[in-house]
Amino acid sequence: MPSAFVATSSALFLAAFVAFYAIVVDVLPYLPSEHQSHLRGSIGNRRRDWRGWRNAVNAAWQMHYQQFPNSVKRNLFGALLILASLSFFFYPVWLTLKK
Repeated sequence: MPSAFVATSSALFLAAFVAFYAIVVDVLPYLPSEHQSHLRGSIGNRRRDWRGWRNAVNAAWQMHYQQFPNSVKRNLFGALLILASLSFFFYPVWLTLKK
């Protein structure tokens, strides 16, 4: 049974990542070039500037809110992330209630 919880949590986290990737892809043309380079940069080629990457992600989120105010992707991302977190933490509770 633990494999079912792990598989479900992993699938939900992957779906949340794909939803966030779709948000970033939507707004990438609208972002300044410095934010685009942080979001497009590969991890293996250089040491990643985490502050710049965090600022680029925040800018992408704000730009998506401004460009697409009625988008369902942000709600989908939030719901998937919450469900993945709850499914991850529900397993110990399920073991306790099972006894």
